[in-house]
Amino acid sequence: VAMLRRTMPEIGGVANAALVLEPGIFANLSAESIAKQMKPKIYGTVHLDDEFKNTNLDFFISFGSLATVCGNAGQPIYHAGNAFMMSLVEKRRRRGLAASILNFGMLVDVGYVARSDRDTGSNIEEWLRVDLTTALSESDFHHVFLQGIAQGHPSTSTGEVIMGFEMFLDQGQPRPRWTELPLFSHMVRVSN
Repeated sequence: VAMLRRTMPEIGGVANAALVLEPGIFANLSAESIAKQMKPKIYGTVHLDDEFKNTNLDFFISFGSLATVCGNAGQPIYHAGNAFMMSLVEKRRRRGLAASILNFGMLVDVGYVARSDRDTGSNIEEWLRVDLTTALSESDFHHVFLQGIAQGHPSTSTGEVIMGFEMFLDQGQPRPRWTELPLFSHMVRVSN
């Protein structure tokens, strides 16, 4: 960061988009796996906060996950890292500094889901669609990022941006797990 400050124009904002996924049951994860997954999110965000605690940034954005908000038992360390970032965002806002977290669903034409499906044929997108997550394009993500900048101002009510669910029309079929959360009750409609 010191080199960037010496050689580049003034830094207007920072984002931590760290992502290390090693799905598994917590009891089965090794200490090495836990450290590998947590360091980029926790230490990375703490480092950025320390570096920019006295800088009036236009934005300080952390990338979380819609799955952290609605629950996904198979990625406990990833979600713990995201929860830490959510708390650090709130701490920055209480100090009067810009901060927000983007909890979004699947980004399909760039990023982890696109790369995984393209490189390994894993079909993560199909698996994620089971929970009726909206496929976000790169352009959609630009809007999410802009909303994160706007919500990051400490005078807003929250620094959290959540995007990525489709409206669920209940016609008696099995419900995705997120439909039971009061936070998303406005996204559920009952068919007459």
